[in-house]
Amino acid sequence: MVVPNHGKEHIAMKHTKASVLVLALIMGLVSCGQTSGGDDQPSNASTDDTTPEVTTALIENFERRDFSGMTYTVMARPVNKADINQIAPESMNGEVVNDAIYKRNLAVSEYFGADIEWRECAEADYIGTFSNTVLAGDDEFQFAAVHVTQSGALAKRGVLTDLNKIPYLDMTKPWWNQAARENLTVKGKTFIGQNDIPTYMVICSNHVMYFNKTIAEKYQTPDIYALIREGKWTLDKLAEFAMPVTSDLNGDNIMDENDLWGFITTSGSTSIFLPSCDQPIMKTGDDGIPTLALNTPKMVTIIEKLYKLCIESGDTLFAGIDKELDFCKLFTEGHSLFYNGYVADMNIMRDMKDEYGLIPAPKFDEAQENYRTLIQGSSDLVVIPASLPEEKYEFVGLMTEALAALSYTDVRPAIYEDALKGKYMRDTDSQEMLDLVTRNIVIDFGMVNNVGFAFPIWNILESKSSDFASWYAKREAQAISENKKIIALLTGEE
Repeated sequence: MVVPNHGKEHIAMKHTKASVLVLALIMGLVSCGQTSGGDDQPSNASTDDTTPEVTTALIENFERRDFSGMTYTVMARPVNKADINQIAPESMNGEVVNDAIYKRNLAVSEYFGADIEWRECAEADYIGTFSNTVLAGDDEFQFAAVHVTQSGALAKRGVLTDLNKIPYLDMTKPWWNQAARENLTVKGKTFIGQNDIPTYMVICSNHVMYFNKTIAEKYQTPDIYALIREGKWTLDKLAEFAMPVTSDLNGDNIMDENDLWGFITTSGSTSIFLPSCDQPIMKTGDDGIPTLALNTPKMVTIIEKLYKLCIESGDTLFAGIDKELDFCKLFTEGHSLFYNGYVADMNIMRDMKDEYGLIPAPKFDEAQENYRTLIQGSSDLVVIPASLPEEKYEFVGLMTEALAALSYTDVRPAIYEDALKGKYMRDTDSQEMLDLVTRNIVIDFGMVNNVGFAFPIWNILESKSSDFASWYAKREAQAISENKKIIALLTGEE
């Protein structure tokens, strides 16, 4: 049985632009079941035609235990106006994603005999509510989906359980993000992970880039998809392709939002280039301890190239993070060849007149092996509270692993294949690019456990500077000190 929790106080949540877009996209995703002619089905359409069947063969791989009378409660952010609960919807309603989640829960609930519910908590109150509940020793929830940049604060407060202590959790499985497992583990302890239970946010809130195919054709831009497949899509190519496009459309000798740009981006969105160029903030050594890894010749070059492109060249419309929504609309209206955004921006681009394509952010150079993608700060990571009684470890381990596995096999395809690919994307190339983006999501210890360097490119470019060396020198000692404190707190060692 799936039992949503209505007994807790619901508090309004203030969203970032990216969070709002994800919710808006979800509203489109849940009604994206298609008939054979490709038209939208009505909301009362038969779920047999639109919702994947639960992969019972997979759940039967889990040890069957009788947890009758027990409740698995997940603490998560509100569903808000999207009216979709990614944790525990009350019933099937004919909407493809809602029904996939409901069937996931029903299969797990019936297999183990346990109820599944959720506790809603506003993002602004999440850290306090979570911490106070744990410190009071209350067992009000057994699992939580939490904002990326809040998860580190919880770890530092000592209110999380080491996921490696929970039996049946296997973070090497494909329904767990391997970058999170590798980068957030400290001396064998992993307090924060990412799995597919909060599938909406895991997929829809990632950073990506877009290009206007109509403008690219007009200016004879080389085949970007081919370039990506050849491993030749780099920062230098982005600057090269942007340059000939920028033009004063209205002839007023003032370059502004009324003109055509090679590239438009906010300062916040430039954060995508740190992982895309394979430059970590922190890196885990052979001793299992993450240390600062930002002060490199490559980082100096990255800043110099981006400063030239975004500030000096005149080919980029660049502004603060508060302009994100405006810039997305400008791209949709045909004012730029390239745009830095999120998967969720496809909701705004749905009625775009020009043809567009989704692509990964460029690599540092051709020698770099993979294209890499930045997780968005408002995405969800997963944690288990330190107040979980030891006698519930097996219960929580089995329930968590089964829900994550079925999310991967059943909910992810409902969002990914039937909705994102089937409804929003306009070409098979973009579908291939989304696969590429989703396979290489980067979660950096330095971003999650902010020691002062969570968003270095953003911070430096926003100050209209290219002087990385001075910026870093002013912060290094404090960052090292802060990191030592964090490591001591996570490992329990002085």
